Amino acid sequence: MPGKAVVIASLGLLICASSCAGAVSPGPPGAVPVNVPAGVAARGYVDHVVVIVQENRTFDDIFGGYPGGPTPFAGADSTISGPIVNDLRQAGFDTAVPDNGQDPFRCLQVHNFDAPTWEALVNGAWPTAPPGGPAPCPTSAPASNPDTPFRPDRDALTIIRQSDRLGYWGIARAYELGDEFFAVQSSNSFPGHQYIVALNSQNDLAQQIDDVPSPSPSPGAASAPPPNCGSTVPVDSVATPVLDLVTGFTDWQLEGETGICWSGVTFADHLNARGVTWRHYSTDSTTGVFDGFINFRAWYPLTKIVPGSPFRIARTDLETDIRGNDLPQFTWVKPPCIYFSDHPGTSQSPVGGQDWVSSVIDWIGENPTLWPHTVIFVVWDDWGGFYDHVTPPSAMPGTITPGMREPFLVISPYNRANGTVIHSTATYASVLKFVEDLYGVQPLNQLDANAPDLAPYFDFRPSNAAFRPVLPINPSFNAPRDCAVNPGIPANQVDR
Repeated sequence: MPGKAVVIASLGLLICASSCAGAVSPGPPGAVPVNVPAGVAARGYVDHVVVIVQENRTFDDIFGGYPGGPTPFAGADSTISGPIVNDLRQAGFDTAVPDNGQDPFRCLQVHNFDAPTWEALVNGAWPTAPPGGPAPCPTSAPASNPDTPFRPDRDALTIIRQSDRLGYWGIARAYELGDEFFAVQSSNSFPGHQYIVALNSQNDLAQQIDDVPSPSPSPGAASAPPPNCGSTVPVDSVATPVLDLVTGFTDWQLEGETGICWSGVTFADHLNARGVTWRHYSTDSTTGVFDGFINFRAWYPLTKIVPGSPFRIARTDLETDIRGNDLPQFTWVKPPCIYFSDHPGTSQSPVGGQDWVSSVIDWIGENPTLWPHTVIFVVWDDWGGFYDHVTPPSAMPGTITPGMREPFLVISPYNRANGTVIHSTATYASVLKFVEDLYGVQPLNQLDANAPDLAPYFDFRPSNAAFRPVLPINPSFNAPRDCAVNPGIPANQVDR
């Protein structure tokens, strides 16, 4: 396996004491020791936590490099070597959409993500089982799973052109980049956003949703809208792909005309129970694209931007609220439109998503009331099907197999060492753990209760660091105007 292999028996049980030791320099004299949970240390310093959620990328896709190609991000574990380099190619953000379903991931997993298996994914021949070796990769779908588990996918080995990723590199140089941050699940955007708001994607404890539900085959199915708590479809029932936690393949079950409508608990419920204010700045008010709340019974009616509810429109409300000192204690920020989402294959500008993220950071940083008391995390909802040379952790209790390594940006006046790469294992559950420790919120499940801590990223002391602007690459960037002019692909086609 080229590059650094990360071998973790159970990431969900990993604690900061094991992942933080020696991970970064100890910081300047007087710094809070890294064995103090980051959220606890942040009390009295941080009043606002903002989580910006982008789409479908691995670490290598944005920050990686290889011999003869773009220079890898300095200090990061991003140098790709070995035979896989011959199959890598450079492309813009708007490359075709690779298949990041659970089934290809499972085959990569059983073969330990080695270079021959990645090359087989690209070139069209899954490996067979050697004597005494791992299980062969299937070349035909099981009867219970209508998805084809294998097809050649050239776009899986895509690394973004260096000229098209300078925005994220600029943010990393100004603040902090984590290179051991792993997707909390290994499937697609639909379950990815359920995990963003609830650290789960299920109907009951035995079911993990693998991908977006779809109308079962019958007349009218092609034009049916995606199902959620507030819609019915003109078919007998909605088919939901439920992950088999043992095999890694999906089985389909029928959910009725309304599809999935859960009564489960979200992180918003836990915030409310503690009296912590929050908002969810959504992509739009009609489709629910990139909105993990749409399938939760208690929250769906409010996702249509009911006045006074915690749901807002990102492209029209976010800047106004930031400049007006009207941010809650915790905020999810989704892309203002598909064009700025980083989602591959959506006809976006090469720098659009980066300009959006940079603008949000600058709006907060330029506000002298907010900046001294705010932490911003930039995460991606899933791995997108792209290559990464670091083997993901083997297991986390209570969930599907963890996904690939993803980028992780931390922006605040309390960063331990701006312009550096932090080598400390974390997941999105670590972000929620930070918020829980900060505000005294109960964890959702064992993922966040046992998540690796983010202490290596922070140095909480009274002297705040000055804001360092991360200006958009396009000086004429304007989210409302650019979203209106560049709608991208139809929202109902974005399911991965």
